[in-house]
Amino acid sequence: MKLSSITPDIIENGQFRIAFSAMGTNCEISYTATSENQAFSFREKTLNWINYFENRYSRYLPKSLISKINNSAGIQPVKITEEDYRLFNFCDTLHFLTKGIFDPTTLPLSKIWDFKSKDPTVPPKFIIEEALSKIGWKKVVFDEDYTFLPESGMGIDLGGFGKEYAVDRVIELAKEHERPFVKVPPGLQPRAAFGLMTKAVMHYVSSDKDGEYLEMCNQAGEYLNEVLSNQSENELLAQALNLSKEISTKTSVIYGGTPLTYLVAQRWKTQINENAKSKAFVGYMPEVHHNEILSWEANKEDSKINYQLLFLRSSDENSQISKRFELTKEIIGDKVDVSEIENISSKNIISELFHLTLIGDLVSVYMAENLNIDPYDITSIEKLKKLLKG
Repeated sequence: MKLSSITPDIIENGQFRIAFSAMGTNCEISYTATSENQAFSFREKTLNWINYFENRYSRYLPKSLISKINNSAGIQPVKITEEDYRLFNFCDTLHFLTKGIFDPTTLPLSKIWDFKSKDPTVPPKFIIEEALSKIGWKKVVFDEDYTFLPESGMGIDLGGFGKEYAVDRVIELAKEHERPFVKVPPGLQPRAAFGLMTKAVMHYVSSDKDGEYLEMCNQAGEYLNEVLSNQSENELLAQALNLSKEISTKTSVIYGGTPLTYLVAQRWKTQINENAKSKAFVGYMPEVHHNEILSWEANKEDSKINYQLLFLRSSDENSQISKRFELTKEIIGDKVDVSEIENISSKNIISELFHLTLIGDLVSVYMAENLNIDPYDITSIEKLKKLLKG
């Protein structure tokens, strides 16, 4: 399927979304348009460019420019376009700004390591040294018309920044179509970019007239800075650290009693799952009183030892929900340990979201530290993706 044949999803009120796979990853573009024709025009131009970019610059495609340059290493220069020259100039700038840390010519080293192998091994030292001798962006010769790799065995791989460059170009296309845009800085796993992505969403949903949600987001950022500096960073960190010690060896069951705290409970669950590689489940008050409360009756000793019940509390709870939390502790408090995490923020709903989320994120990272687990490791997820692709 050509990327340009994908139909955008119409969300509501002139908001559109396109989801697709490109450049070895899942991509999503959300945007606004005044009409379906405008939306389709932006979609067509954007996806055509992404399709062009991948076909021209992927080292995995034999007919791409990059493959042609690599195959011509030490043999002859390869003619390039204005876009190619712009891209290589960008490489040059990044190489300079990072003092050589960013280097698109590390392909020889990537090939001998073969990270995608089912049984990767460390190459012999002499092979590594030989590969290193082929690396060096300063060796690359290019001008407005040609690019040349002067040594046989050299190779270029733009995987280190190609996606980020593509994002910048899509932003330029959005400007051309007079579409508002928000750029989220690259380099973070999605779960580590929660604040940035929330602000992006606030830009997206705020109206041009009042920008209410965006202002709430800004207030929330100021509030968290105040909490971490004035309330004392140690107090907040200590709260998260102590809770992590209580639950590190247990299965967490997290209850929320408002739409907000239930949403945050879902975040706590996924953070504990991914960062601490530990089991966690969520429940919504009063729904848990219809059935789940009975599940604590069996295997009481097991529940006391292996489970921790976490109540996420909010100042927005109505009196009946507050009463249900108290009655839950009274009824099953002898069967499972209960911890309550109260939201002390009253600035606005986004401040409350950030405050409770920050505590949960810190708890999950401290749990990983307590368990000597790498929070960034997602080997099982990556393995699953490969198996699904066949």
